[in-house]
Amino acid sequence: LFVLAGVNFLSTIPSLYWVDVYGRRYMFLLGAVGMTFGHLAAGTIFVTGCEDDDGDISCEPIMGELIVAFSAVFIFFFAISWGPIAWIYPSEIFPLHVRAKAVSLSTLANWTMGALMIAIVKIFPILTIAGVFFLFAILCSSCFVYVYYNCPETKGIALEAIEFLFRHPDQIKSGVYSTREASELAVSAHESAIKEQVAEEAGATNPMFEAAAFDDSSEPENPVSHYDLDVNHYKL
Repeated sequence: LFVLAGVNFLSTIPSLYWVDVYGRRYMFLLGAVGMTFGHLAAGTIFVTGCEDDDGDISCEPIMGELIVAFSAVFIFFFAISWGPIAWIYPSEIFPLHVRAKAVSLSTLANWTMGALMIAIVKIFPILTIAGVFFLFAILCSSCFVYVYYNCPETKGIALEAIEFLFRHPDQIKSGVYSTREASELAVSAHESAIKEQVAEEAGATNPMFEAAAFDDSSEPENPVSHYDLDVNHYKL
């Protein structure tokens, strides 16, 4: 247990750097592959090198060490990917108007599933230890499939562009837009919408401002601050 805890702790440190270098999506996919491999290897070794006689488990020394080693492989890939990034990704993908509630629900789900893991030992008699390894391998592989089809990259993407990524995933995957181009387009559209909304409401109270807002040649001197508008109020 000390070895596995040490692997978990030490592996988390580089993940703080890799998540911004390689991206959230890449690390999710890499982690899912590594975790699946660790579980499959540990389960296979248990089947071939250990005996489970009604709960009385006996393994050859080398087989037991290999099981611990591949369990450490699972923990390494978990600690660099799904462990920390599962907390980062939800905070980036939700629109502002639902972010607080949505992130709270994702946190609740994360902690709830973590608490349920305490009861995993109760299914050992049903599935055997090898069966539990294989069950987790299936779950980890399903994580890969889910991320591959449903989770776009959010590294370096402006908050305003996140909704565009989820509304137009086919255009990004098909190559019509790169993730970076989609981000720039979404930010540009977001800024244009804010300016139009500011100009519309300002023009409703002062027609001269409305005319100046759409006259590029006039270049009024900071009309927004002149009429004491709170731009934050008009954020979408």
